[in-house]
Amino acid sequence: MDNFNWDDIIDDDFDLLEIIDFGFPRNQSVSPMNHLLTCLRFYSSGSFLMTVGDVAKVHTSTVSRIVVKVTEAIARLSDRYIKMPNNNEIEQTQRDFFQIAAFPRVIGAIDGTHVLMESPG
Repeated sequence: MDNFNWDDIIDDDFDLLEIIDFGFPRNQSVSPMNHLLTCLRFYSSGSFLMTVGDVAKVHTSTVSRIVVKVTEAIARLSDRYIKMPNNNEIEQTQRDFFQIAAFPRVIGAIDGTHVLMESPG
């Protein structure tokens, strides 16, 4: 089996690694790619910072700073990748969801994620 190469799946337009401020005051011992991978491990595992730090071989406080920095960088890219639907698109999506599953007033779904929702009523 060939070695996995992240460069093969991250296209030239993916500039997240370039917009994260990677330098910590003392040194830059954690590479940009390891920042991203550590944060993704934290997001995907639902684990504690300490556990993720043990896997990444960095201190819990470092994992905490990494998660904050990468999360802020991802949020800064949201306008580029997240598009909110207009009224016509919302109505069409609601009709489509109702035809598929007889579920009224749905305008989207997030796979595998639980999102706290407050009742509009």
